[in-house]
Amino acid sequence: MITFADDEEEVADKVVSALMNRENFEYMERTAEEELHFRDLSIYPDTREVYHRGKETGLTFTQFELLHILARKPGRVFTKGILYEMLWDEFPSGISDIVMSHIRRIRKKIEDDPHKPFYIQTVWGVGYRFNPSAVKRETE
Repeated sequence: MITFADDEEEVADKVVSALMNRENFEYMERTAEEELHFRDLSIYPDTREVYHRGKETGLTFTQFELLHILARKPGRVFTKGILYEMLWDEFPSGISDIVMSHIRRIRKKIEDDPHKPFYIQTVWGVGYRFNPSAVKRETE
């Protein structure tokens, strides 16, 4: 506990100690991110690997982040603007094709036919979603 009677050095020591304990607690409480398994696609967040039909896809950092955002919420529609904000932590100025370009590259790596995508679906006039029917059921 910090009081007004403490001198500057004592306050600094207490703050550093509290932060160190908080960081250690958060580190210990942190659990491995859940692996995501779909029909022929597996996503391993801890190692940042994605496998399609048992072969590693070689996604870039941004491609992995984008796929992971979509795959964690199958069926949820994300606008290009929201995806841009989530990836680059800034509001997109004007219309940007950067998200669309990354989606196209991801599809080439994870789809059997990138021109008829199964996993990442376009919701015309809105954005993208991860196909909810790709989710493996317990009986599969």
